[in-house]
Amino acid sequence: MGKNKRKRSHTKHVFVQKKYRDALFRRIFNEKSVLLELYNALNQTDYDDADELIFYTIDDVIYLGYKNDVSFIVRGTLNLYEHQSTLNPNMPIRGLIYFGKQYESYIKQNNLNIYGKKLLSLPFPQFVIFYNGIEPLENGKDYMELHLSDAFDYESKAVNGRPCLEYTARIYNINYGHNQELITRCRTLEEYSILISRISSKVRSGASLEQAADTAVLECIKDGILKDFLTKHRSEVVGMLLEEFDMDEYIKMERRDSYEDGLSEGLSKGHINGEYSHRIHTVYNMFHKNIPVETCANLLNEDISFVNKIYLLCQTHAEWSKDTLKKSLNEK
Repeated sequence: MGKNKRKRSHTKHVFVQKKYRDALFRRIFNEKSVLLELYNALNQTDYDDADELIFYTIDDVIYLGYKNDVSFIVRGTLNLYEHQSTLNPNMPIRGLIYFGKQYESYIKQNNLNIYGKKLLSLPFPQFVIFYNGIEPLENGKDYMELHLSDAFDYESKAVNGRPCLEYTARIYNINYGHNQELITRCRTLEEYSILISRISSKVRSGASLEQAADTAVLECIKDGILKDFLTKHRSEVVGMLLEEFDMDEYIKMERRDSYEDGLSEGLSKGHINGEYSHRIHTVYNMFHKNIPVETCANLLNEDISFVNKIYLLCQTHAEWSKDTLKKSLNEK
């Protein structure tokens, strides 16, 4: 398989701060056979030699909470797969920096002479983001691309013509029901999508994050969905899911819904106090989902004294509704 003559090991381990840990997506697809299945589904290939796939992670990567990327070389392609539950227009910039480090490492490890007269052969780059957040992609699409050139300052450019750099991030919506053709070509990706969908559904129905994650994991094991992986790593998986949902999907959902409720209330009273209502409603929801005070303040970027005040009122007056809580705070 393949014409790559270089069989040296390119694997480098990533040692970032110990407080960071792998995201569930990375843990599931950090196995060669499973990752090759995903690669084949994306590229409509049928490679079957998992040993040809070489993990290619790099040092000095900055992670925001948990590591969500898998990087590897196979059949002359250098691939970076990343999972995201929030859209970020700066993905191409991050990808450019990441790939720059990867190519620098590749050149050094293979003793390539960039000052020679012979054109070097480098692996073909591919940056793919698997997205399963709440917000739909642009125009409700299942697929979109982000380009580095969109970040360039064209108004003040001193020369005519195109920029000398371009970089493309390919984004696939892997929420259950989207990109069905892709997902059905990779059973593991489909089962991951089902697991996340079940958790999201239970959270939206009012279950606590922990209860939703644990129940969904047990249901998936019973139904043969990611059965071996979830059975072996059940408690660890639930912890990982809680952290990821706390940081991304659930918080974003609460912020959006609380803001809409608060803004509507503020407008109906003839003045814009929706933002304040939004803050109260969001913290109130976090309290009732058993999110610790410090975690709530950090994730919402709120003053901890404000969060403490609301938590104390919620503890003292468990029967209070959001509206009663807001009325009490307004009277103080």
